[in-house]
Amino acid sequence: MALNKQRDCLRALVSFEGSLTELQLSFRDVPYDYEGEVVTLTCAHLARGVRRYLDNEVSASDLQAWADMIEGRPGIEYESSRKDILDRVLCQLSMPYLNEPISPQLCWCILKVLRAPE
Repeated sequence: MALNKQRDCLRALVSFEGSLTELQLSFRDVPYDYEGEVVTLTCAHLARGVRRYLDNEVSASDLQAWADMIEGRPGIEYESSRKDILDRVLCQLSMPYLNEPISPQLCWCILKVLRAPE
């Protein structure tokens, strides 16, 4: 039962289902460590999060916090053929203070990279 809840929370996280607050609350009672079936993060997942920002559904700080929740989290693996791109985009989004601030211009560039052929 607990592994199913963890997996469901991980799936909701990578899909950015609901608000950031809802996602954060769903993990409140879930242990950080996870040994169940992994959830795969794809370019489509990141593109969905970026589009939510561009559509004014979430703020730049929400997008940053979402990416930060995903990055390095046990139970989430990256789509193997796009791992490098996913790593770079997550780093860009989760640490804008080290990279470039999250802006519409940056997000349009990210979408272009995520849609590029392998």
